[in-house]
Amino acid sequence: MNFFLTTGNLYGHFNPPDWLKSHNKIKGITCVEEPELADIIIFAETHPEHDPYYRNVIKHPVYRKFKEKCVLYHDADLSITTLPTISPSIESWQYDSKHKRSFHYIARMSDNDAINNALVNYQQDRKYLYSFVGARTHKIRNELFNLKHPDDTFLNDRTGTRAWELNSEDKLIYEQHYCNISNESYFILAPRGIGPCTYRLFESMQIGRVPVIISDAWVKIPGIDWDKFSITVPECQILLIPQILNERKKDAVEMGKVARQIWEEHFSPEISLQKITIAAKELLQHKYSLTDYLKDQAQFFRSSYHFKNLLRYKKNQLKKKLFK
Repeated sequence: MNFFLTTGNLYGHFNPPDWLKSHNKIKGITCVEEPELADIIIFAETHPEHDPYYRNVIKHPVYRKFKEKCVLYHDADLSITTLPTISPSIESWQYDSKHKRSFHYIARMSDNDAINNALVNYQQDRKYLYSFVGARTHKIRNELFNLKHPDDTFLNDRTGTRAWELNSEDKLIYEQHYCNISNESYFILAPRGIGPCTYRLFESMQIGRVPVIISDAWVKIPGIDWDKFSITVPECQILLIPQILNERKKDAVEMGKVARQIWEEHFSPEISLQKITIAAKELLQHKYSLTDYLKDQAQFFRSSYHFKNLLRYKKNQLKKKLFK
């Protein structure tokens, strides 16, 4: 099975296809240099502000010529796409096992080096029952920060601070602090942000800690027994988090070991190229029809946010053409 990696947007010094290739450790994956030779074409994207609905992919000459074998990966928090798509932020109302599939985060413009370089430590004694370090990017996070939490917990509101905008010294301090807090916790809260998924879900697994998934709209990645290493709390039950996690504290170390194993097997950078190729192949087994395209387009009328955002995008595109 030959595949071709490309992108429909420019990301400056950062290129998602290059990230995938440079981290790949799996032999036997054939990445060809010409789309004509590929059985699968993957547009690997991040979240370009100028192209929130990946129109540049739809207009790309490779897609126009070979659309029947194209799949999009993106990590935008909120988006509607009109082609087969895998993404961490597919929402439950968009999910379609044939054309819209949940996936993990791959290329990041700003990696958390402290997490990536951390030694996995399963020591029994930890300081915090649970922790969360993050910003108030969704109402469920607001509710979490406003709750009264037990003394053996740690919550740090980072609203107004973006790690990728920090200078190198401050970024190092922030990431190391976040890593230390995570290592000292039995459980790590992973509440949804702007999108239904969050990096914290996978970072907690990476260091061998149990993620607590708080996101009614996120669709769990298929083929994985999530109950073995994570705890899911419905958004309406966040008041019960201390009780739920106290009852599961005795299981946390073993669950953390499973979390790390699953991360290595399914979500680590070294395995990502293989996983994204498998997911794309599965989607392409189902023809993306005109009916599917129209259903995806109709989502813009279902969501006032996306409808207004699309109009804003179209207006900006028109301005560019008029004032060239």
